[in-house]
Amino acid sequence: MNQFILACGIYLMLFSCVYTLTDRESFFQQGLINWVERDTFSNSEIENLHLGGHSTHETGTMHGRFKELEIFGPLNGAFKHETHAQAASAQMIENNPGECINDWEILQKILNLATEAQKYGGALKTKGEKLMIAVKHLDNGVDLFKNGSELEMFIINALEDLQREDLKVDERLWNLSVLQILQSFLPRGELQAIRLDPTTGPVSRGGLELFLSKDNDFSRLWIEGVSSGILDSFPENDYIIEILKQVELIVNIRNKLQLSEALSPTLIEIDDSLIQRSSLSNPAIVKSLTLKSMQHMNEKTTSTQETRCLFRILQHLWTFFPNSRRCIKTNVDANHHFKQISKIIQCQSKLKPHIEQYLEGGDIDPYMANLFLSLNSWNLCLDFLKDRLHLLHIQDSALKGGQAETYGLDIKKKEKYFFDQDTFIDLMVIARTDYPELGRYLDSQVEMDTRLDQPIKDINLCHQSC
Repeated sequence: MNQFILACGIYLMLFSCVYTLTDRESFFQQGLINWVERDTFSNSEIENLHLGGHSTHETGTMHGRFKELEIFGPLNGAFKHETHAQAASAQMIENNPGECINDWEILQKILNLATEAQKYGGALKTKGEKLMIAVKHLDNGVDLFKNGSELEMFIINALEDLQREDLKVDERLWNLSVLQILQSFLPRGELQAIRLDPTTGPVSRGGLELFLSKDNDFSRLWIEGVSSGILDSFPENDYIIEILKQVELIVNIRNKLQLSEALSPTLIEIDDSLIQRSSLSNPAIVKSLTLKSMQHMNEKTTSTQETRCLFRILQHLWTFFPNSRRCIKTNVDANHHFKQISKIIQCQSKLKPHIEQYLEGGDIDPYMANLFLSLNSWNLCLDFLKDRLHLLHIQDSALKGGQAETYGLDIKKKEKYFFDQDTFIDLMVIARTDYPELGRYLDSQVEMDTRLDQPIKDINLCHQSC
């Protein structure tokens, strides 16, 4: 066992990690690790990714648990928070907690979500059962809107689930669907509405997702997704997926900036634009954010942490907004640095779906997970890719040289290791379209099937030093 732990430690030390140990501890305390954007995994983190484990900090009160989740707001410290005005109708509902819910259509949506979740299976089966218990008397005047009630427990548990970085898209959409409907009943009785607008004070991740999605009907999307069998594969340009990725981006930025002593006014302005409901729906604002991000990256005074954040912002804008892509392409010829940024973003936009698919496959080897995740690096270049191939060669040599156990590898999983290696080489083949020099390097180091332009099983990788 000691030998295995030592070997894993040596493996992880081989990588140029973006996060320090102190960074990781701080991020884990708030449950904000962004799995896809991470450059490295530890063994326990990888296990947690597929077990779906997460911890909840009990504070003794439901109010305290709500407050722990409300961590997203404008970075501008001078921003003035507004107070929500209570509508007269909402006040009337609050004063009549026992009044039954007469809108059958709304009630039916909740029951449909509970029923479909139980049919769907997995983690959602249990959630559907709990929802059914929480709302079973919603239509007959029973007072459900009390502190400590099953309904309040369900709401806080759903918000805590949405705070998780490893939550799958089907579970995220289902939780948002239920909360969106329940929010239409609140405030009521002793229960307050979920804060959604970050300009009125800090919000939870789920609250921000509901806020940015405007009036889109999550429950309709979820039910249609289940019936059509596409719940796990919405197209990348789908509006709701863009919103979920936008919030994921905001979480990732906040993770990276937690330990920064001072932030530039430019980055604060860009970040605060991302949490505004109307920003990215305005083509002019998208273009402005693109130009500001590129220009700020190019300034010598911009810190490494801010550069990484700006790079992620440009990745997001490139992926979802055609006018941002046009803006970047227009500027690449005028500036060599912009040209390099454009190349990296284009390459990673092709690699990212394959990396996500690999990480969702289960039975992940920590060494290979780090290799795959390292391809998300903002300083992707030919030498960097060569170095990844050399690290792949280290594992390959251990497996073929009879030293698997010495390096903490499970000899029973030998074929799985080789399969993962082939998958990684496949990504290098994709990357060669943006890095022609990589193609020539691969041709000299890796035996290829000339008919399919695909790697062959059990090849000798990187025989020379990289």
